[in-house]
Amino acid sequence: MSPPLETILQEQLGLKLPAPLLQKEMQGYCLHSDHLSLHLKGEEDGATYAVNRSQFDAFLLEEARRAGAVVNHTRVTGLEFSPDRVLVYSDGENCSAAVVVGAFGLDDGTCRIFEQSTPYRQPDFLNTVITRLDPGADFLERMGPTIQAFLLSFQGLEFGAVTPKKDHLSINIAGRSVSSQTMLEFLRSAPVQRFLPPHHWREKPLNYFKGKFPIAPAKHLFGDRYVTVGDAAGLMRPFKGKGINSACLTGIFAARTILRQGVLKEAFRDHFYRDCNELTQDLPYGRIVRFLTILTTRFRFMDHLLAIAAEDPRFMKCLFNSVSGHKSYKAIFKETVSVPLGYRFLRQIFHRFILGLPAALPAADG
Repeated sequence: MSPPLETILQEQLGLKLPAPLLQKEMQGYCLHSDHLSLHLKGEEDGATYAVNRSQFDAFLLEEARRAGAVVNHTRVTGLEFSPDRVLVYSDGENCSAAVVVGAFGLDDGTCRIFEQSTPYRQPDFLNTVITRLDPGADFLERMGPTIQAFLLSFQGLEFGAVTPKKDHLSINIAGRSVSSQTMLEFLRSAPVQRFLPPHHWREKPLNYFKGKFPIAPAKHLFGDRYVTVGDAAGLMRPFKGKGINSACLTGIFAARTILRQGVLKEAFRDHFYRDCNELTQDLPYGRIVRFLTILTTRFRFMDHLLAIAAEDPRFMKCLFNSVSGHKSYKAIFKETVSVPLGYRFLRQIFHRFILGLPAALPAADG
């Protein structure tokens, strides 16, 4: 959970997160390539916490109930739209609504229901695989509150991360076709091995959790009497997607439009989508960053990017803000581009592709 979520919840919804939800404050990022590691330096604009997602979801659900929402624990099986209402079919009693808000992430079943009933089409996505290790309190204390991010030249792997939570390590990878085998290869790689517990902590078979991460907006993400928010809308940045922030913001924007302007497509287009302007404007820049990152890892140039960042404070700040998600990619581009940085890039390109020289960090950063 990263900034400015606490501010969003307090200022927009009047909610204060209970202290028990905030399991651990994360205090830094370290970026790893195939052969180099670099502690990223930048300015924090708020605290980043490890949280238990199920407890966080339960907290928000209870707050919604306290505000007057009626919660029906039943499975939705279909939607039927008419000019003046939406009929929601379920395994229990049907219900009628003025509007349906799709906050279902990338759940295949609910996506199909929306796609069968509306022009909505699921956003493009990466697959994710998540696992956890329980290394014990001593190991977690030695590891410290640093998120370890990996951009490695693995076939099919776009990024990975090892995050020390309160009582376990959370490990996730993402890519077009990642699998449990990709996860095993990731765990066995030399850069990752440095942050895993001794083998005797890993004798039990690993449990894997498969997920999805949107990388483009959904098609027809709103229409007459329906609107999608969060992952379902696909309004996410690559890498540090800040999914909780996006879900809260788009949910607030959708509710504001529904209450003030109505539930028809024109209202969502003119108000909800306009409110999402900061998210939508950043999407082209995010696509460029993702494309360049894929090229960089494919041609094994990531080591050289870390070497540039170790020498250039401007590019160090760029990597920090990209990995942490503290600034939009549009702002990062404007702050980073410079002639001296261009010369550094040309020098490293010459070293890598003409001279075939390996990259190296200054002694203090190695």
